[in-house]
Amino acid sequence: MTKIYRRSLCFLCALFLLTGLLACEGEKISDVPDTEQKGQLQEDDREQTTETDKPNETDKPSELPTDVQEPTEQTEQVVLKPQAPLKKSAFSYEKLSAPAELSDGYFYGYYQDENCVIYTQEDTSSRVDSLMYYSFADKKCVEYPIESVQRPHDAIPYADGILYVGYIYSFPGCVGQTHWAIKYTDGKNTKVIDSGPLPNGFTPSVFYVENMPYYIVATEYGYSIKRIEDGGKTVTVFNEIGCEIIRSNVRESNGEKFCFVIQYTGDKKEFVLCIADANGVITRYNTKGIISSATVTDRYAVCVVRGRTKDKYDIVAIDLSTKEITSFIYGKRNLYNIVGVGGTIIAKEENTGKLIAIDIQNKKCFKLDPPSNGRCAVELQEAGKDCVLIYSNVVGRSGHDLFKLYINR
Repeated sequence: MTKIYRRSLCFLCALFLLTGLLACEGEKISDVPDTEQKGQLQEDDREQTTETDKPNETDKPSELPTDVQEPTEQTEQVVLKPQAPLKKSAFSYEKLSAPAELSDGYFYGYYQDENCVIYTQEDTSSRVDSLMYYSFADKKCVEYPIESVQRPHDAIPYADGILYVGYIYSFPGCVGQTHWAIKYTDGKNTKVIDSGPLPNGFTPSVFYVENMPYYIVATEYGYSIKRIEDGGKTVTVFNEIGCEIIRSNVRESNGEKFCFVIQYTGDKKEFVLCIADANGVITRYNTKGIISSATVTDRYAVCVVRGRTKDKYDIVAIDLSTKEITSFIYGKRNLYNIVGVGGTIIAKEENTGKLIAIDIQNKKCFKLDPPSNGRCAVELQEAGKDCVLIYSNVVGRSGHDLFKLYINR
């Protein structure tokens, strides 16, 4: 009888202990705020390669490599220092001196910083035969003739000239391009740095990471991240197969980290935002939807996602330091052309063209007044340390105005 009593007592104690553990686990799960839409995050071992050891793309993989897998959920809750919500008074415009060439014609900007702007102008036939480099300090414009029929895809300052992405055509003077080509011009001579086919219509963009030009190319079964070194030599720093790089409205780099969008083979509905540095991909985030636009600031990687919430667009931000994910619903209209400074994102609203300010940490959005008097079309360009460069074209008047939009926390 004593043995039966002892066994019963042990069983009751074990049951009580198990119930207590389950209750504690339940409390942990309930600590996650209801408003926080949990995402999926993964950090991967870096795969550094050179031109000599990159994978053979002629051999199609029979299955996905082990390092390409579904990201795991982020469960750690990181407490950030709270910031007061942004107000309209935190934003101010400064009108800049602009080149006379902006007064007429179609203007397209490529690269902007505190020193210069690189742009093109098209004639009535939409042909472009030069890139323009305008210095804010000298208030002078330098013309760089280029070998192109159509407007170049991208351009950045490099060495004593301009590095730009153009096309190779089927026949001289023919609009139908067959390959992309990264070229360097010093205004007198042009050199082809790299070139390749156009799988799925993807054309590389060039951007700076740690003061070196980088670009991403689509391969037959994935993509490669490349760097341009002194003298125009190209080096492959990272490869991934079993996926496809996606054409998307992405502002690539903050100078140290950059982002881009991929989709894994066999998955036609979910886009993955990749965050990388000079050595390759460091974080992948499965958005569980379709990314329409993305950018990276000095604090966040941010994307606009459709499909997570029915008939609505979500804003998803990943803290680059803590990996914390912040997400909230914006509304039924898409946002694009997004750029940002710190925890503040500036975007254009689809169809309306309204300028929208987004406060990531406080999950607030509001409309900004345009920089010019009267109704105007605004184009957002690259962001600096505390400002965003804006081109404004007032409806009914030819020409463009150039502004800096300052964000004062």
